[in-house]
Amino acid sequence: MKQIELTAESREKMGKGAARSLRRQGFTPAIFYGKGIPPQPLTLDSLELKRKLNKAGSENAIFALTIKDDARTVNKMAILKEVQTNPLSREIIHTDLYEVAMDKEIAVWVSLHVKGRAKGVELGGILQTVTREIELECLPADIPEFIEVDVTSLDIGESIHIKDLKLPENLNVLDDADITLVTVVPPVSEEAVVAAEEETAAEPELISARGKEAETKESK
Repeated sequence: MKQIELTAESREKMGKGAARSLRRQGFTPAIFYGKGIPPQPLTLDSLELKRKLNKAGSENAIFALTIKDDARTVNKMAILKEVQTNPLSREIIHTDLYEVAMDKEIAVWVSLHVKGRAKGVELGGILQTVTREIELECLPADIPEFIEVDVTSLDIGESIHIKDLKLPENLNVLDDADITLVTVVPPVSEEAVVAAEEETAAEPELISARGKEAETKESK
């Protein structure tokens, strides 16, 4: 996993008002924390943060964090635990950075990338992605950007499970080995589609008939 350099400054002012003021000045409020250490409020340059996240290309990138305050400069290693964005502008409004030790394993969620075109799809089947990420435990430097799932040989009615993955020995899967990742299901027949449409179309008629019966009873 690549390491991305990122500079931060300590901050003392907390609360929504202080956070809004920082954003207006082009900064992003952040929290740095870790096992056994108190949370430390930080300020990040918004443009730098955006550039570094684009450069990282993965949510599990390792950040070489330089924290500056009035008295000293501290270097830490961290990963992004959470990124909050504005639902309208999609701008980053807050981040959580979690300290990691490069010689200690951590648990992370890693995305799955499907590779190839399944044999069953060529025969008319439909490829369904059941699981989009799995939880791994490994050293920070060994975190993969993604896990590749080759579906080329997958036929109709077949599935790929976690236990079918060929992973390096330095990656320990924390999820159940029998979890389904992808599967190829049979195509939906035209008869089944027609039957479903007819059933849906018949449903309002049933409601209408009941309504008419109720209306008849009320008029008696």
